[in-house]
Amino acid sequence: LRGLDKKSEDQELSDSNKACIDALERFDPSAKILVLTDDKRMLDLIGSRYGDRVVTTSASRSNGPTGLPFEPGRNGATLGAEIMVDTYLATYASKFVGKIASNVAGMIAYLKDWNEGDFVGLGQSSLKMGGAPLRFLAPQTYIFHFHQI
Repeated sequence: LRGLDKKSEDQELSDSNKACIDALERFDPSAKILVLTDDKRMLDLIGSRYGDRVVTTSASRSNGPTGLPFEPGRNGATLGAEIMVDTYLATYASKFVGKIASNVAGMIAYLKDWNEGDFVGLGQSSLKMGGAPLRFLAPQTYIFHFHQI
């Protein structure tokens, strides 16, 4: 789930986050949910709805409107390592729900040979290889960083 500075980049962010949270109703109600987010408010929101099912790493999070890399005192190498850990953990999930316009979700699509229907993504990728946009799986439904494990 994205928040923080992404609100200024994505006018549909609130709707996207809500659709992602609602998408979890499609999956096994006993399964754990690995949540990747930089926004503490988003983590609290999903935690209030799904309780003990929610798991997460100790990655840096914030409550404010400023992206983590732009907050004073943040270490870029640490932030980079945190997102790499989260990204690789996501490849162990049995299902993924994400907005592929996110670079993180876009890379998760390529880091695992997902079975059809197990990677649920929406949107156009911003990732490019040799100047050409990367091609993704057929568009499906639902949005943002959620992983069912």
